Amino acid sequence: MSEGKPHIDAMDQEEARRVARLIAGFIRGELSRTEWDDLDDWIAASDKNMQLFEQLTDEDHLSESVEWLLQVGGQTIIRQKKDSQTAYPRLQSPIGKLWIYGAAAVMLIIFGAVYYKYAILPGKRNVTVPEWPANVDTEPGNKAPVLIFRDGKRASLSLRTDSSLLVAPNVYAHIGERVLNYPEEANGLANDDWNILQTPAGNDYGLRLSDGSSVRLNTASAIRYPVAFNHTERIVELRGEAYFEVQEDPARPFLVKCGNTTIRVTGTRFNINAYPGENKHSVVLLEGSVEIQRLSEQVRLLPNQQAILIDSSLPGSPAQENPGKIIFAGKEIMVRDHAGAEEDIAWTKGLFSFHKAAIEEVMQQAAKWYGITVRYNGKTNQEFSGNIPRSSTLEEFLQMLQLSGEIRFAINGKQVVVQP
Repeated sequence: MSEGKPHIDAMDQEEARRVARLIAGFIRGELSRTEWDDLDDWIAASDKNMQLFEQLTDEDHLSESVEWLLQVGGQTIIRQKKDSQTAYPRLQSPIGKLWIYGAAAVMLIIFGAVYYKYAILPGKRNVTVPEWPANVDTEPGNKAPVLIFRDGKRASLSLRTDSSLLVAPNVYAHIGERVLNYPEEANGLANDDWNILQTPAGNDYGLRLSDGSSVRLNTASAIRYPVAFNHTERIVELRGEAYFEVQEDPARPFLVKCGNTTIRVTGTRFNINAYPGENKHSVVLLEGSVEIQRLSEQVRLLPNQQAILIDSSLPGSPAQENPGKIIFAGKEIMVRDHAGAEEDIAWTKGLFSFHKAAIEEVMQQAAKWYGITVRYNGKTNQEFSGNIPRSSTLEEFLQMLQLSGEIRFAINGKQVVVQP
């Protein structure tokens, strides 16, 4: 079996089905507290269990896993399971019958859960969802945000103020001052269309969803969402950073999905920083409460608390970078008190805001905003505190940092060299 393919240890049919149902319940978000504990125990039992769980719940691997199952005989299994009551056929396979039973049980149920999540759950019906863009425009300047439709077509939001834009059949959104407003569901919308709003480097943009909730999308970010939410829940997907003000609706929870992480709310204010490839993802709560589910762990945040999401596959130890009393420390999530919650949303007010920030954190923000790469010649332990307007040019931004007198910068095209 090639690297990256799922691996399932030999297990009897009953155990395979039990594990599969737990993982399927996790994907659907339907686990009880007892089931959460059972799943957590199974994941912790071995590194192979953890690897299997991560592969089966990772959106980037799901289609690969199903395709791989078909290659080892899953088509026969699925066809015979559909056409008869026989649990599984006898397959001639060098990898062993027990292994096939376990693989089939797990993958068939997981396949059903994935279908439920992506084909039925967004509106309890089949929908067409636009693909994520391959990359984000990192050229700074006056480039405007882009709206991507389900067929892949795009519309630039530049030079469009106080006008209307067709976002789905018979549905028009209003373009205001740096914000796109969708019509409220009270207008009787029932639509299967999803859109993606994407911001380039050096730009942020506002979004008012069909339920009245507001989103501010930071630079080099993208959010995928339905034109109109269904009557049971409100789901959006985020890559990058966004500030949310969610309209309260206990009957329809609001879910934000970021890879393997799901943030569940009913009505609240919070900020999510989840740029792909970065070792520090965080959720900061300003008002209300949210539940965060990441792999096998689940926590609840209260106002002025921060959750740091741990990705052990990436270098660095982000959970140890910031001060604050630790409330919870798990394998996947750490929760701590966070007095600087308002600083985390300073970007929505046009500011870079730093409080005892290392140069790497400062330049990470600059890289996303100005569309640059950064190289370090040496190390420095210097920390930075203060606010810098995001309207500043790159040269002005660097000059303000140099006022400390202990660090210098050199600009070479689109690369900035940091010289302690």
